Amino acid sequence: MRTNTDMLMSPGSGKIGPYVGASGVYRCPGDRSGMVKGTQQAPFRVRSYTMNAAIGVRSTRDPEEVLSFYKASDFRSLAPGNVYVFLEEHPLTLDDGRFDLMWPASVGSEIWSGYPATRHGKAGPLGFADGHVEIRKWVEPSTIPDPDELRRSWQHLVPGSRDFRWLYERTRAYGFNGPI
Repeated sequence: MRTNTDMLMSPGSGKIGPYVGASGVYRCPGDRSGMVKGTQQAPFRVRSYTMNAAIGVRSTRDPEEVLSFYKASDFRSLAPGNVYVFLEEHPLTLDDGRFDLMWPASVGSEIWSGYPATRHGKAGPLGFADGHVEIRKWVEPSTIPDPDELRRSWQHLVPGSRDFRWLYERTRAYGFNGPI
């Protein structure tokens, strides 16, 4: 737990930590989940939120095909108010600090590889690149996964999921005509 806090706050690995000033902002007060070590329940997690994997990285793909957001000028296809930076992630899929969706995902081939948190009345907060925050009410039963299913596999096909599609369209830009 100490190492995770250090990684969030230190100038090297946690790039925004020095600007934030306190590690507590990374954990939702309603998050009562912890990590299990052996047979012992550890203290609460140090974070509940994860960052959009398309933010702060240079795309390894053709930028006309798939656009990530490394600098402000990269917001040419999607306005900052239409791209989330942080979201609260389901505690069973919260892992490396990056939230990404399986892409390209044509309609009917949507696959969750991590899940947004639903602990707030089947809703969860997202912070956007322009600074605003939205509470998204998730509408599909498949967005609220069975914990036993998640322990078996993090990837689940959810054909036609409106929640997946909504988040997908706010993750990165795809080609000249927007999301596929």
